[in-house]
Amino acid sequence: MNMPAWLARTALPALLLLLAPLALLWPSVIGNEVFLPFSAARFPPFRAELSAERLAAVEAHPNYDVTEVPVTFIPELTFARDELAAGRLPHWNPYARFGASLLATSVVGLMYPPNWLTFLAIDPTIGLALNAYLALAIAGLLMFGFLRALGLGPLAATYGALALALSGTLTANLHFYQRIHALIWLPGMLWAAHAIAHREGRRRRLAGVGLAVCMALAWLAGFPSYAAAATLVVGGYGAVLTLVALRLNGLRAGRPVAGVLALCAVAGLLLAAAQLLPMFAFFPESNRDPDPPRDNIANQAFDPIGMAGYVLPDPFGTPARPAQPPYDNSPVTWRWFSRRSWDTGVPFAPNYNFVEYTVYPGALTLLLAVLGLCAGAGWFRWCAAGLLGVLWLLGFAGDATASVSSLPFLRSVPPMRFLGPACVLVAALAAIGLEALPKLVRGAWFALGAGACLALTIACTAVRIALGAQAPDAWLAHHTPALIEHYRPRFPNASPELVQGLLGQHAAPALELLRANLAYGAIAFALVGGWLVLARALARYTHATRWLAGVALLATGLELAALGWQVNRGRPNEPLVSSALDFLRNQRNAHAGDGGASLIRAAPTASHPSDLPPVLTSERIRDLHNYTFVDARSHRLFVALYGPDHMLRSYWPQSFPDDERLRRPLFDALGVRHVLATQELRHAGPLVHEVRRPGGNFFIYERPTALPRAFVVPALHAVADEPAVIAAMVATEFDPRAAALTTPASGLDPAHGQPGAGARTVTFSRDTPTELTLRVAAGPAGYLVLSDSMMQGWTATIADQPAPLARGNLFMRVVPIPAGTVEVHMQFATPRLILGIAVTSLTAVALLAFAYWPRRRSPPRPAPVEQMA
Repeated sequence: MNMPAWLARTALPALLLLLAPLALLWPSVIGNEVFLPFSAARFPPFRAELSAERLAAVEAHPNYDVTEVPVTFIPELTFARDELAAGRLPHWNPYARFGASLLATSVVGLMYPPNWLTFLAIDPTIGLALNAYLALAIAGLLMFGFLRALGLGPLAATYGALALALSGTLTANLHFYQRIHALIWLPGMLWAAHAIAHREGRRRRLAGVGLAVCMALAWLAGFPSYAAAATLVVGGYGAVLTLVALRLNGLRAGRPVAGVLALCAVAGLLLAAAQLLPMFAFFPESNRDPDPPRDNIANQAFDPIGMAGYVLPDPFGTPARPAQPPYDNSPVTWRWFSRRSWDTGVPFAPNYNFVEYTVYPGALTLLLAVLGLCAGAGWFRWCAAGLLGVLWLLGFAGDATASVSSLPFLRSVPPMRFLGPACVLVAALAAIGLEALPKLVRGAWFALGAGACLALTIACTAVRIALGAQAPDAWLAHHTPALIEHYRPRFPNASPELVQGLLGQHAAPALELLRANLAYGAIAFALVGGWLVLARALARYTHATRWLAGVALLATGLELAALGWQVNRGRPNEPLVSSALDFLRNQRNAHAGDGGASLIRAAPTASHPSDLPPVLTSERIRDLHNYTFVDARSHRLFVALYGPDHMLRSYWPQSFPDDERLRRPLFDALGVRHVLATQELRHAGPLVHEVRRPGGNFFIYERPTALPRAFVVPALHAVADEPAVIAAMVATEFDPRAAALTTPASGLDPAHGQPGAGARTVTFSRDTPTELTLRVAAGPAGYLVLSDSMMQGWTATIADQPAPLARGNLFMRVVPIPAGTVEVHMQFATPRLILGIAVTSLTAVALLAFAYWPRRRSPPRPAPVEQMA
């Protein structure tokens, strides 16, 4: 290939795909803004320090559908960066409720090389933008390579790559760096699988290494659900490639294809063992259920009405609109969502979320995908259609697929996650459709495309006119009987008055949003139809098809970039400054010898825990409202004391109500010293700090009865089981200083303790996340209780000798200690990490040997792709 041809076919498309992400990210990548969905500075107590102008800038263009990134991930990434700067691997986060493994959770993606841009940056918010840019660029380049390998021309391949890189699925999830990085390697895996089937010898083996590396990176990215869904797609594609090779070339030629595909797929999982083995060890101990009940699976399905998102960008909600009705109070979602329990048939309440439900590929992309399936060349389009059908069925998780969705491999993946990889297949079909443009503008295919555009334009217009003819109150009144009838099994007391009270005030913005989407759809499909008519009219001209493909590329890029810009624009980097935070830092330092202090949030009535939204991991203050990945037991105490309705996501406590329960001995045992609130409280203890500003008030209370993080008890109190431990701990008569509660499974000697041991004091002489040294003052033998999570990986020594370390008080660490002055040393190492690193290293060496080991004879060359049609 000469240089001008190479530039036109490869270099220029690659340059375009490298520049395209900047259409969304330039303010954060090369500008002065930060790539955050919203700023924590808009919440108390920080907002009280802002002027009206600065607050308006902070609150401009928020995307509150992306909840975890500012409030959890950024603090954890900052913590990880600081640990690495101190020369320690961030194995353990002691400030997430009562401590939890950080490296093993995988959610932060510490083992994934591209994420190093995020947590090794000077500021993780800067790295977040670079990481987002890198994800979109990788997705586009790998998709371009795959489509070219399928035999598509440069323009069609560029179109498919751009349609993927700027697709609604990726741009809606762009702040969730773990999610998109688990998806972007799918085109690379498909490309490698294709090359395995169409190459031989060393080139086939190199393609196999590429498959293994891409699969490993997908699993290392930090979002196993998308990685599992992507692996399922590659497995399906590999099976089809194997069957085609066997049919065309026989067993002798087809066997190497199957062998390399299977071998390298397994090698990809082994290459990720450094993350997967610790993750599989941690998850059974965490608050995330690896084997969820059937109804949990059904409730996380993608509702079939969500498929409207392929036609309209955001018909049920978008965080980019200032008048957005709450998703759970939108009458539109309540009217048309239809998910039901597998076991009882009772309908679930809608759980629509823009981030979870965005599948929009672009109007032209959608039409080209359909036409590409019907009129394109090659067998891949049928494979893609079959895989799309499988993904959609698994994503819906309806009664018909309940048995399949409950299989061990699939049940741990929330069903809606199976829709993630669909964006790759739709973009590939659209590229095939654009490649077939000369064929599409002739005869029946033109009629099909033009008719589809006309039908969609008319349908969107007609529905919009029908909705516009009804007042919101009249529309809701008309649908109220159907709403009551549908949800009666779940809400037996539903009435027209209740429906009106819950949904009435949100009917107008919900219908306005739907009408706006319908208008958008009508215009978009009218323009797409016009483009198709123009293509038909210019079909006789030699270069018209190329120019029309260029127009399609430009139009789709602009459409998707404009939609993605709305939820991904940058924002000013407002520092978190507050006298309340300074006070908490001072308290942390003052109690350093006691192991620090813990805090909770409270309010006159239970509410969302947003009084101080960023979890305080980066400030090294223990925060009981941290929820992402913590131990599997501690939240059960709050369920028992306040009931299941007090919890968010079943394991995340809301702000605690201001009543006598704040004075229970339970909170003393948990070491809760400070209570944060935005309103004055009566039961939280003395007020020790307050902020009163025009922008809001903030109060910090101190509980004088709180126990230190570590203390000594003279005895053990054995009860039957963990429910009995929970009942005893939440009771008013619970005395955490008298004894530690255990079960027979603890293995501790109940005769070890002696009276008077509770008077011994404990000082933290060393307190790092993974290593503690506790000096216990002289006194009788007893049991050292540390209110930190007991998980595998922790060991204890006394005088350099191993000491028993067991679980007491449901989740805390308990160590029997002898009389006299004692130093107890505790250390944490991530379980199975060394084994995982060894497996990863050996797999990497084996893959290198596999790629470059000389072979004397190559199998017969497979049939070219043209023969596989």
